[in-house]
Amino acid sequence: MQSVDERQYSEAHRVRRLLPRFALPHPRTFVAYYRVSTQRQGRSGLGIEAQKSAVRRFADAEHLTQIAEFNVTG
Repeated sequence: MQSVDERQYSEAHRVRRLLPRFALPHPRTFVAYYRVSTQRQGRSGLGIEAQKSAVRRFADAEHLTQIAEFNVTG
């Protein structure tokens, strides 16, 4: 079973692969997409803040710059 950090890193990596590079102004920039579908998920350690933290760590390690973000709940 994956830890919370591993799941968050995997999700950040999946989102990065889904974003078309040609749609971004520079290949080292990205748009973050954060989503929590239930209140229980938010309390479980997989909430928006935890996702943002995982994405920040990933972006720092990959020398990426976030240019926008989307937050979706519900």
